[in-house]
Amino acid sequence: MIMFRRFFSFLLVVLLSLLWSAIPAAPNAPVVQDEQGIDFEALNFRLRHAAGEDGLLPWQQHQAPPDRLALLTLPFGTSGTPVPIPDGFWPLQTTLVPSWSAGSGTPTFTRASTAYVQDWEALHKQVLSGEARFRGARRVSNVLLSSVNTPAIANGTITATGVTSPDGTATAYRVSVGTSEYRVYWPSNGFVVGQLNVFSIFLRGFGGSIGKTIPVWALGEGDQRKVVTLTSEWKRYSVTDTAATSAPIDNFRVGVTGEGGGTVAVSDEFEIGSGQIEFVIGQSNQNPSEYVSVGVLSAPYHGANVDGVKYFDTLNGNTVTDNVVTEATGAPITSANSSALTTDAGGPFGYQAEGSRENVILQSNTLGTTWTISNAADMEAVVADQYVSVDGTTTMDKLQPKATTAVHSLDQAFTFTAAKYTTCADLRYVSATPQRWVAIINNDGTTTWGASFDLLNGVVGAVSAGATSTIEATGTANVYRACTTNTANAAAAAGTVKISLNATDTATLESAARAGTETLGAGMVQHEVGTFPSSRITTTTVAVTRAADSLTYPTASNFSDTAGTMYAEVHYDAWANATGSIIGSATQGMMPLATNSGVKGYDGTNTVNGTAGTPSGVVKMGVTWTGTDMTVAAGGTAAVAGTYDTTWNLSSIGIGLGCFCSTRNTRVWLSALSSSQLTTQTVFNEAFMPYRVAWIDEYRREAANDRSYLQRVNGR
Repeated sequence: MIMFRRFFSFLLVVLLSLLWSAIPAAPNAPVVQDEQGIDFEALNFRLRHAAGEDGLLPWQQHQAPPDRLALLTLPFGTSGTPVPIPDGFWPLQTTLVPSWSAGSGTPTFTRASTAYVQDWEALHKQVLSGEARFRGARRVSNVLLSSVNTPAIANGTITATGVTSPDGTATAYRVSVGTSEYRVYWPSNGFVVGQLNVFSIFLRGFGGSIGKTIPVWALGEGDQRKVVTLTSEWKRYSVTDTAATSAPIDNFRVGVTGEGGGTVAVSDEFEIGSGQIEFVIGQSNQNPSEYVSVGVLSAPYHGANVDGVKYFDTLNGNTVTDNVVTEATGAPITSANSSALTTDAGGPFGYQAEGSRENVILQSNTLGTTWTISNAADMEAVVADQYVSVDGTTTMDKLQPKATTAVHSLDQAFTFTAAKYTTCADLRYVSATPQRWVAIINNDGTTTWGASFDLLNGVVGAVSAGATSTIEATGTANVYRACTTNTANAAAAAGTVKISLNATDTATLESAARAGTETLGAGMVQHEVGTFPSSRITTTTVAVTRAADSLTYPTASNFSDTAGTMYAEVHYDAWANATGSIIGSATQGMMPLATNSGVKGYDGTNTVNGTAGTPSGVVKMGVTWTGTDMTVAAGGTAAVAGTYDTTWNLSSIGIGLGCFCSTRNTRVWLSALSSSQLTTQTVFNEAFMPYRVAWIDEYRREAANDRSYLQRVNGR
């Protein structure tokens, strides 16, 4: 039986090898190699995204012999016309760094402001200025000022630097205890009120300290000290603490101290390194994440263009027992285990890009300041921080009418200009004491418009003439983002923005009898010039602008006007809002459409639109060109051919410029795919693509001298 299985596997390999030989190789096809001949990272092998414990895809497990002949696949083909490996591949789900590129893969990214990104479980995380966002990925941020600089130390001395740390870098330290009141720690970058923080650090005994105990110290709002036992191996320890108030920058720290007990004594030595502090409030898994260094790497650092931040496309597999962290890689992130608002079967939606927007409402998340209630006789005062917000913090305010027959609203004065405004608010349906109907209303000094929202059912109700409105789930239970859009009058002047607590489905202020028990959670109010809502921008005393995201790569050796192909997978929450550019410059290249299957090619002179059809969800799209011909396709629809003016006039390869979208799996070929290849590329299913085959397992032990097959599939 074993011989039969091996013969069957050998026959399968031969057949797949023949398939490979029929596929044209890319000019710069990468070589795969490691100790077994395979470089998983360089080629971005996706086998693990569907593999079982033995590393095999489900459909392979029934065919594999006991010694595990494994077939690895790359996502560049499917049943249909074979597609060559691209010359450049930018997955863009966790990092700006390409898996490979023909020329320089160095990214240039800018956004001179903070922003929000929705993660794998739909939590809205505020990101740093200059940080690239990857929607649907798991964001890990180490807020220490540095995790590797010489730690602060009291009543002790550092006896060795450059000690090999758990991640293999020479960034750990050996410390000798001076007195029983020793302290060794790293300071953090400040904290936010109400944040739940996880402190973690690696420790290892040295000489006489092995087997002794030492207090791990997390100084937050509390002063947490957990006694652990040093061993001869590096171990990671963690402590949690909640910040009740903000504190000076050096007040929060992670390290060790003899002031919490322990048996480590004067003159004992131990080793310490790789400290980390994370904000984990709102997360379903609040164990320490993977260690992310601060102060070691240069741009783009861990792939997000800022130090101390790294995105992952796997769940956090770490566990904690008695303050000891056991590290493990979690399952790949897909819509099967994550939010369908930010992921699908292909994983995170990817790199998030938006144009610039300004939130001109003040105190967007503090509704008891600057805002006014319609009448103190009819509305209770706003109660701050009563409900969980979309970012996991308890910062949604409570609005409540009194038991009167009157208008019940919260208002803010605003001076309008002649422009189209979109006004949004996060609204919570409080089921115990529900306020079902809420209207968002604008008055520009001349005209009043608004929309009504049914929070019981999460749907739009009545809408004023000329206005449009949307309501969407946020990922936080019973919280919706409700928005209305309309154009202010040309003679617009001093007006108001209102949140009206109505008794019925009414798009205007309603004077109605209320019981006085109805309650509404509200926050994250946004009032911006634009025809559709953008991601959240929080304000306090002044209006705040979120700058545009700009991501580009060099064209040299990566792009050819003579012949080529570009491809990406693109997601819009609403394709009706498709705008900007997907690949190219801000004004030309592969562009999104709300029609024509979502794609058009525009070279600055000629436009070629995709096949008629309404796009939705994640759309796979591509454009290919050669000579004077341009062809586009999306979603597996028939390719559409047109004219190309022989140049794209690109000074750099821009990704998602001004698109207000998410982009992933971007690919560029330096040759033109055929129409059938382009269609194939835009319909593939990653999970079922026997394309590039690698022979990697125990079976090779019996054929260790025969490397011809591996050399053949690697194109050597």
